Formats: sequence, C-alpha cells, structure tokens
Amino acid sequence: MIFGLVFATSGGLGLLPRVFVVAK
Repeated sequence: MIFGLVFATSGGLGLLPRVFVVAK
C-alpha cells in the first residue's frame, strides 16, 4: 500500500490512477 502511494506521488497525476488500480 505504501509502495503504491509513494510511486503515485513520484509518478504524478498521470500515474496516480494507474497505481491506484494496481494497488487495489
């Protein structure tokens, strides 16, 4: 969960939704 959050923040708004789906 933390890994996904960090990855989303590092990636940006573009990767945010993608990481969210993967984390889910």
